[in-house]
Amino acid sequence: MPSIMDDINERLRQEREQQQQDSHSTSPQPGEQGTDPSDTTTPHGARRPFIPRHRRERSRSMTEFASVSSTLGRRNRPEVEEWSPPTKRRLRDFAQEVCADIGVPVEQRDLIVAKGQLPPQETLITIMAMITKSDAVQQEAAVRNYISSPEFKEHVSGKLKVMLLDPRISNYKDALLQRALRHIRLNPQTYKIPSNVQSAVSSRLFSTEVSKVLVYHRNQIKKKLVSNWKSKKDIYTVVNDITPQGMEVTEEMWGRIAWIQIHLADFKGADFWQFIDKQLAAIRADHEDLDEAERKIKISRIFEECLKEHKRLCPPEKTKRGASTRSMPAWQREMNRAVQEMEQFSDEEDTDENGGANGRGEDENGEGDAGDDY
Repeated sequence: MPSIMDDINERLRQEREQQQQDSHSTSPQPGEQGTDPSDTTTPHGARRPFIPRHRRERSRSMTEFASVSSTLGRRNRPEVEEWSPPTKRRLRDFAQEVCADIGVPVEQRDLIVAKGQLPPQETLITIMAMITKSDAVQQEAAVRNYISSPEFKEHVSGKLKVMLLDPRISNYKDALLQRALRHIRLNPQTYKIPSNVQSAVSSRLFSTEVSKVLVYHRNQIKKKLVSNWKSKKDIYTVVNDITPQGMEVTEEMWGRIAWIQIHLADFKGADFWQFIDKQLAAIRADHEDLDEAERKIKISRIFEECLKEHKRLCPPEKTKRGASTRSMPAWQREMNRAVQEMEQFSDEEDTDENGGANGRGEDENGEGDAGDDY
């Protein structure tokens, strides 16, 4: 049977085992503070991978940095908080006071308060959008006021009519709107365009009005040509009837108008000015192989012969002498230069200068009345 010593030894053994178990449960785990970096064994005797001290410290530093950065990031990204009721009341009262001072309608004041509660970026976008819209509304109002003014009638409509009567114009309809708009945009001083309207010359509103002006003057010229032909009026009476007061008439102008009226006498189609443009294009094509000087002479002969034929069919009481460029008034010489400049515009430039109008530029009211008196 076991001796007393055996019992004592057994109790001591059990105590040692208990102490070892208590020591294992309270000792630091691998990677925790207090672990001996040089101890490369686990409590169970397994071999622990060795990690250099500087790598352990760098890893710990990066972890701490990420934690701090995350905290700072949250601080630097303040969330938009709802206004408190007292703040909302105060700002609403302030908005109503400001709106009343500058004349903002009452029904729009709540909208201003609501927009003011947006984040700064959204508020800025809203403000810029409202400013842009306000500028567009003001510009449209300026254009509307101008196109209904006597100044527009005199300096734009009147000069476009003189342009249509110039004997060197190559088209009466095709691309004429684009060329006219381009010339107005490049030379606003020639047409006395106000500074607050100049940037809107290519707008749909302005270009539509210019188109109406061209349609009106073409229709008036055609009506007078028809009426005078039926009455057998001579060429001098005809041209005097369609030209504005003070305009000096040249031999070339009498010849061009005679050519147009003779074509009109036999025309049966739907679009007379389109027909005239095609006839002019055919004349240019027939003489394109000649040098410039000879081409001008040959083409001029066509209109001279038409003038002679018109005088034969409708004999004038007396022959008149055509005016020279030197005797023309300044405004007429200015528009002669305008036609010369327009004739230099390329087809690509004409296409780009569409002014928001339709494909051919002209308002296709056909040969009917344009309505307004220009």
